[in-house]
Amino acid sequence: MLVSIDLGTSSVKVGVYDLDGNLLELSKYQVRRQDPDEWIHAIEKAAPKLLKEYPSQEVLITADSTSGSFLMVDEYGNPLTKPSMYYEKDVEAYDLVKEKEVVKELTRRGVIIDPSSPLIRLYGIKKRFPNLYAKTKWIIPVTTWILYRLCIREGEKWTNIKTDFTNALKFGLDILQDTPQYFTSIYDELGLDIDKMPDLTPSGEFMCRAESSWSENMGLYDASVHQGMTDGVASAFASGVLEVSSVSVYSGSTTVIKMATKKLITHPSVCYHLHLLGGYLASTTTGFTGLYLSWMCEKLFGIEISEVDQLVEDVKPGDEYLFIPPGDRAPFYDPSIKASILELKISEEEAREYTIGRFLRGVMLGLSLTEDYLIRLLENLFEVKATEIGLSGGGVKSRIHNILRASIYGRKVKIYPDIINTGPLIPVLLKTRLYSDLNIIKEKFIKPIETLDPDLSLQRIYSKLREKYCDVWSALKELYNKMNKTI
Repeated sequence: MLVSIDLGTSSVKVGVYDLDGNLLELSKYQVRRQDPDEWIHAIEKAAPKLLKEYPSQEVLITADSTSGSFLMVDEYGNPLTKPSMYYEKDVEAYDLVKEKEVVKELTRRGVIIDPSSPLIRLYGIKKRFPNLYAKTKWIIPVTTWILYRLCIREGEKWTNIKTDFTNALKFGLDILQDTPQYFTSIYDELGLDIDKMPDLTPSGEFMCRAESSWSENMGLYDASVHQGMTDGVASAFASGVLEVSSVSVYSGSTTVIKMATKKLITHPSVCYHLHLLGGYLASTTTGFTGLYLSWMCEKLFGIEISEVDQLVEDVKPGDEYLFIPPGDRAPFYDPSIKASILELKISEEEAREYTIGRFLRGVMLGLSLTEDYLIRLLENLFEVKATEIGLSGGGVKSRIHNILRASIYGRKVKIYPDIINTGPLIPVLLKTRLYSDLNIIKEKFIKPIETLDPDLSLQRIYSKLREKYCDVWSALKELYNKMNKTI
């Protein structure tokens, strides 16, 4: 059996698969707070019953979790403080180092440094809490910590710790080297200790046999534990981004667009992972765009998210308001650019439901246009054209939104299940030589649930807006910059 743990911000999913890619069991449990004890509790609660029903079955296990989140632990792997999460920012620390040449050089090597970068957060922690930093034995990504909690008996020292390349990336991984390694110059410049970081290894590599009592509680004792990956890379693999120029859009609280490419070209909006099959996985990310639809439903209109599709469908295409997302991440990285609603129209005779539909359709339209702009940014950068786009995540459950996406993108979209657990399994299958043919893996494990073609009438309606969308967004940047100067 193949077991994959997906530890997200709000829930954990544990999937069990057979060697033919059939999902035997999927268990889910809520994560109520970002706390290591809560993660351990949630994973144990989500442990599938199959694991205990077939104790003699050979089990391979891996995991994914949020990129850039880390724990500071002692020599026994015990957390010394709360986790530092991917969404936290340290603007003060960033302002102290942003003009340093090593920061600019690392950006040129494909790793974007901004206020939310783990190196920046770690630098801020060391300055404010030097005693905590001094006590820290390991600075360890969440995915890696979870997997070693399966490996090592409670009370034993953690030695020879390794993390995978994808989880190491934001900690200053230099992927331009023949063998990826930490960019030590930035550690020296920031006064950070490279020996507190785990050694490096590819995703899918064998780590250990599970020996902890925690693993035994879940029916995983003696399971073969393998290096995992970040949730972003997992979602890309689970959406079929395995060949050059293939593209995926992951829509959740944030939107992440990834493309498989042969080369690395520096761009301020693009960071890179090593692709497990060679080349790179280029990535660009928006801010918390996916939250606006649910926020409007709950806070503004007092409706259920299940009502959205019907309200949106009742609005005539082109009659919606236009939502422009914030610019704190790609392509501007300017936190002064706030989310905006354009083209507001007042109609005394209009039904309340229709007005609500205008807002909600406008959010779907704005998100689709943003995704399209970032897809085209990657295509133009690498001079390729994707023939289809893979969609995954909690934000792709709406069929009308996905039709709108296909029409804005101008190409076919394939919708994948809101389960990224298959992603981390792919390198495990290859490393263990359970499979040698990637096409067979893709056929068995990467299965879209629906394929949608563009609606030609929608393409015609939105074609002009699509072409001028980035100009509108750029104009808002100028407007917000002027406003901030006058306040």
